[in-house]
Amino acid sequence: MSSRRGFVTAETKVLDLPGGGWIEVKTRLNHGEVMALKFNSWGRTAMKLQDGGADIPEFELDMARAEKMRWLAWIVDWALVDDHDKPVRVTEKAFASLKEDVAAEIEAVLSEHIAAMEKEQAEEAPKNVS
Repeated sequence: MSSRRGFVTAETKVLDLPGGGWIEVKTRLNHGEVMALKFNSWGRTAMKLQDGGADIPEFELDMARAEKMRWLAWIVDWALVDDHDKPVRVTEKAFASLKEDVAAEIEAVLSEHIAAMEKEQAEEAPKNVS
C-alpha cells in the first residue's frame, strides 16, 4: 500500500497591487478553511414546514459576508497603512473601511490568484483510472 500526502502545507505568496503596495495570500486553503468559507457565508438558514410533506430547507446567502469571508480566508497580510502611516492588520473592520478603489484592486488581484490556484490544483488532482 502506498502512502499519500494529504495535508495542506501553509505557504504564502506576495502579489503586487496595481496602484502600489502588495497583499500576501495563501497558496491553498485547507479543508477547515474551505468549509468555514462555504458555510459562514449564509446570512440565515431555516426549515420551512410543509403541510403533509417533507420540510424544505431555506437558505439566504449574504453576499457581503461571503466576500468578506473569502478575503479573510485568503489574505494573510498587506502593505496598507492608516492616515498616520501605521500598518493596519487584516481584520473585518479594516476590510469594511477600505477605499473602494483599493478594494477593487485587491479583489481583481485576489480573484486572479484564486483562479490560478484552482487551475493548478485541478491539474495536480489524481485522475480516476478505470
